Amino acid sequence: VSFQEAVRVFGDDAIIHHGKAPLKVPMFFHSLAGRNYTAEDTHEGGRWWDDFGLGNTFYSYRIGYDTERGVPTLQMTEGGKSIHFEELLAHLFQAAQKMSEESCDDKKPITDIVVTVPPDASLRQRQAIVAAAEISGLRVLTLVHEGSAFAVQRAIDLTPEKGAVENVLFYNMGSRKTEVS
Repeated sequence: VSFQEAVRVFGDDAIIHHGKAPLKVPMFFHSLAGRNYTAEDTHEGGRWWDDFGLGNTFYSYRIGYDTERGVPTLQMTEGGKSIHFEELLAHLFQAAQKMSEESCDDKKPITDIVVTVPPDASLRQRQAIVAAAEISGLRVLTLVHEGSAFAVQRAIDLTPEKGAVENVLFYNMGSRKTEVS
């Protein structure tokens, strides 16, 4: 997500802005939303940085802390304007909603969403995802484990012969971890 200009841009378009204003183009934040951290954890060398895994050399953002909510924030400007991780995720949901509505033939508004989550997502992380969807004006119908979503898609794509038994391996190689189910 790029906050460089008044209109939000995403993906490759946002990466272009990262060179001009790195503080206004947060990346890799989604896996840290809803995690339990203290204010001390967000300081340089704290647990937040260890969990992030790439260190503050790569991640040039200033991490703040909202004491009222007890969650880390991203400081988007020199003056300290902060944004919560859920708000960043809400921007992504809004962009996905807009693209989906524009690609539908009937142009009906999309109000419901099904979200896949990794199997190790905590309750607090799941709540952060639901909160982000609510901020963006979407209603989460369900949160589905990624492995389950793969299995459902496989069942839709291929119907085995009656009585046949299949063993299938689902391999998910993401940018931060690999999962097999």
